[in-house]
Amino acid sequence: LATSCGSIQIWNTTRVGNRPDRVVYDAHGTARPIHKLTYNVDGTLLASRSMDDDAVKVWDAKRLNKSCEPILVCPGLSSLSESANVAFSPKGNFVCAGTSVEPARKGHDSKESSKLKFFAVPTGRSKAVSGLPVLEINVAQGASATRVVWHPKLNQIFIGCSNGSTRIFFDPDLSTKGALLSTARSVRKADGLSELLASRAPLGSMGDIITPHALPMFRDEHKRNREEDRQD
Repeated sequence: LATSCGSIQIWNTTRVGNRPDRVVYDAHGTARPIHKLTYNVDGTLLASRSMDDDAVKVWDAKRLNKSCEPILVCPGLSSLSESANVAFSPKGNFVCAGTSVEPARKGHDSKESSKLKFFAVPTGRSKAVSGLPVLEINVAQGASATRVVWHPKLNQIFIGCSNGSTRIFFDPDLSTKGALLSTARSVRKADGLSELLASRAPLGSMGDIITPHALPMFRDEHKRNREEDRQD
């Protein structure tokens, strides 16, 4: 559990108890609330994120205790939303998170773009390492990247933005299915006959097609004829 007082608590759900099995106090600083927790695929790593220090910290889930330190600190991850999370790669060797941008004011479009930052997770280290991003990708202009999902089977990254849009990032050689099913379909080429008919069509003839009975004059005439037939 992530708490507003800044602690990370691990509870055993197989038995009844009133105390957590493992706990870390002030994980992101004194009394700084933690907004999101994310495990990697096999549950050996735990990532925490806080809006107060604009950072993500990665912990060894098996060695989590009061005196432990994170194995990785990822700074520079500004967040304006409590729903902003963090995601692990399928193998757990990378972690990524999106950044936030200030919302645009009325009459002024924001030129700043949110980013998706990737950090390499160190192995075999017991002390905290402050890592710089190994890769940064622009996500959306004038919108924050809030939710990030790195699908373990598709190996594709899905990002939900504050403007309601969704971005999908993938490598055609490393990912399978998912977005590849739509991008693999090529645009159908026009055949020679269609191009010939389009070139010989009169100018302005490629407009909307309206059925005759959809016009008001035909509807009134048709109604008048029906009334005369009823009177006869």
